[in-house]
Amino acid sequence: WVRLGSSASSAQSLITKQDANRVGYGLFTTEGKLSLQGRDASASVRYAETGTTVLQPGTWYFIVGVADRTGGYRLYVNGAQEATTRTNALTDQDGSMANAWDFVIGANLNTGNYAHGLIDEVALYDRALSSSEVSALYASATNLNPAGRPNIVVIMTDDQDDTGSLSVMTKTKSLLQDQGTTFQNSFVDFPVCCPARASFMTGQAAHNHGVLGNVPETDGGYQKFQPIEANTLQVWLRQAGYTTALIGKYLNGYGAGSVSPTYVPPGWDVWKGLPDSLGTYQYYGYSLNENGTLTSYGITAADYQTDVLAQKAANFIAGRSGSSEPFFLWMTPLAPHIASKSYSSHSPEPALRHLGMFGGVPLPQTQSFNEADMSDKPAFMREHSLLDASALTQATNLFRDRRESLLSVDDMVEKIVQALQAAGKLDNTIIVYTSDNGYFQGEHRRSNNKYLVYEESIRVPLVIRGPGVPKNQTRSQMVNTLDVVASIIELAKASAGKALDGRSLTPLFQNPAAPWRSAILVQGADQSGLDPKIFSGRYQAVRTPQYVYVEHTTNEQELYDLTKDPYELSSEHNNSAYVTVKNTLTQILSTLRTCSGASCWYAGESSTSPPPAPSPTPSPTNPPPPAPYNLFAPIQTPSGPVQPISGAAPSVPTSNPIVCPVLVRNLSRGSSGQDVIELQNFLIAQGDLGAGNDTGFYGSLTQLGVQSFQRRNGIVSSGSPATTGYGAVGPRTRAVISAVCAAGALTGTTGNNARDVEDYWTPERMQSAQPMNLGVVQNSLTCPNLYRTLSFSARGNDVAELQRFLIAKGFLSAGNDSGYFGPLTEATVKKFQCNQNIVCVGTPSTTGYGTVGPRTRAAIMHCN
Repeated sequence: WVRLGSSASSAQSLITKQDANRVGYGLFTTEGKLSLQGRDASASVRYAETGTTVLQPGTWYFIVGVADRTGGYRLYVNGAQEATTRTNALTDQDGSMANAWDFVIGANLNTGNYAHGLIDEVALYDRALSSSEVSALYASATNLNPAGRPNIVVIMTDDQDDTGSLSVMTKTKSLLQDQGTTFQNSFVDFPVCCPARASFMTGQAAHNHGVLGNVPETDGGYQKFQPIEANTLQVWLRQAGYTTALIGKYLNGYGAGSVSPTYVPPGWDVWKGLPDSLGTYQYYGYSLNENGTLTSYGITAADYQTDVLAQKAANFIAGRSGSSEPFFLWMTPLAPHIASKSYSSHSPEPALRHLGMFGGVPLPQTQSFNEADMSDKPAFMREHSLLDASALTQATNLFRDRRESLLSVDDMVEKIVQALQAAGKLDNTIIVYTSDNGYFQGEHRRSNNKYLVYEESIRVPLVIRGPGVPKNQTRSQMVNTLDVVASIIELAKASAGKALDGRSLTPLFQNPAAPWRSAILVQGADQSGLDPKIFSGRYQAVRTPQYVYVEHTTNEQELYDLTKDPYELSSEHNNSAYVTVKNTLTQILSTLRTCSGASCWYAGESSTSPPPAPSPTPSPTNPPPPAPYNLFAPIQTPSGPVQPISGAAPSVPTSNPIVCPVLVRNLSRGSSGQDVIELQNFLIAQGDLGAGNDTGFYGSLTQLGVQSFQRRNGIVSSGSPATTGYGAVGPRTRAVISAVCAAGALTGTTGNNARDVEDYWTPERMQSAQPMNLGVVQNSLTCPNLYRTLSFSARGNDVAELQRFLIAKGFLSAGNDSGYFGPLTEATVKKFQCNQNIVCVGTPSTTGYGTVGPRTRAAIMHCN
């Protein structure tokens, strides 16, 4: 099999066995025409037969050259004998062509000439084949694609959990699971979109490919991936003769910022990618980059993104029906990811035909749901409050919308399978169904989130169907996304351009008991809030069939015994009974955290005998009682213990019951220590932070509390910690805290810039400030301070202030100040906008109808 990369006039050497005197034989092309040449030791000229068919670059051909001493040389292309042109006489080759030089594929050692293209499945026979034998060989080879390689379709959803989501996809079950193998313990290398997809594209763990987040601020995003994308999966497959296609989402940040939305990354023959700047995260009202040309879609039922992508896939497959070349299709729908904008107040957006199909289904609540006792978890986890009624309602609605959005993916699977069947490709196509990461739906007090090391986040569905894959079977071995890449490379008979950190799954296809790894590496970010740019730290973990051991960059650890604690409710990292286990896992993690290629495969001892189980043994049906944990315990400060406020609703005191915090440094997201505890207690007493959040870790809730304090006291009300100090405790905020705590005037050092950050504060002038009265809210609740545009799915104190304003004005019912901008808030904003003659028609993205933008903010902040 030959696939030329060019048709240069110079000879291209396909196979040669010739010595320095050119005694021997060779198969060449010149200007794309095939030529078989030979010379014996006595001949002064070469005998050759040259065909007439011009081999086109980029197309695979089955070529055969036959040297028959009595019948002459014969050439065949795709099983048919060529008409040839002879050079010199057959009698010139009566002698021996034997020589001591190597049989060389793709080069001529005499001339230094190399083939330009691809060569595969070279076979050498010790006799002359007949025309009927050549035809039979070609017919046998083309029962499959060239060299017997399968087509490969990978369907990768976005944020699909492995906690029952496949159960609603009945078509996927019948077409993929019943016809293939389901891997019950499938994990991702890094549980967040961009790093996970980079792992799939490179076949490498995150510490090797270097994409560690969704945005440049976290050392991630497409901008981090772009410099390495020329040596990734699609390029390797294209070099191996595959036609490559992407349809759907690529990597976070593609088509935004400095990356043109019409840019087509290398290695893709067919590109129908969603640019982030033009609506990747919108189920309606988005644009597709179709091989460099933008196509826009509207807001009708026919424009629903998942359906449009499915039809694009069906069209692509239909277009391959007449081709013998194999293809690789990476199908990446948005569902069930939340939408950035919504046209019917759902997030994610189900297709209209599926709306309400799960309207009465309750949110599943395992024992990790809204975890009661977080005392064993790292500080950034302990900071999260229990989900309240409003949050539970939001989580339930999100769960239902996610399930409904997957029904259109189920239809997509059916359409792809039907297209493969119609094109005659189904029996020779590997179909992989998986997700880029899992998802939290209330477990461990997390909703609308992934990132973290817990099972709900790192587990993903994995189903494979195709030739050689057993039907209606399951496998329990621990596998990951990197193994999928290694499998694709093996099945495609391609060559990876870098060391792969996974191992092909093909041994597990036929042998359920095949020896397999005993530990895998998981890496990620301790993302404590909704802002993807802010991490509390990072972690690396090792998971074995029995244990999960985690090391955080904050020097915190976690260790879960999955046999007795499958929901990861009680970390054993400080349990002396687990010292040996912990030491073993520490050594394994030390090996894997810097591994590359084969060293990422660990199949050794992964644990010692587990320690004696407590009585009774915790299990999913017999959970341990929660350990006593007093959320309102006395706080130890430099001046001694202080009793905090009541565990009831966080009231604002009329006198100062706490010791003024001693703040001698700037504090911001990620800070920890005694001074953070003192700051949190001060904010609790001020009513800016809920009781029980004095964790000593400065996370998302503490940042929101600081922002509330800054707004109330006229310090700063907009921007970010990095640009204006909003949410960070810098010199000015520290000075005001001191003024609030102590009677008398404050003398503080300030500068000419209003930013509350250290590098802008200089001793240029002095300012006096009078202390504020404790508990006095400077801005009325009906006069919100809105510093940003608010729209569907926004969260925060400013959303709560907006809702209280709307309640006070009679547009919204009392009790709906949840801090979440959902369908009810959007509908109420529309009422307000129409009442104020701002806007009464359109959509959030076209006219701002339902969005609190500059005009609406201006009307609200008049407070009349």
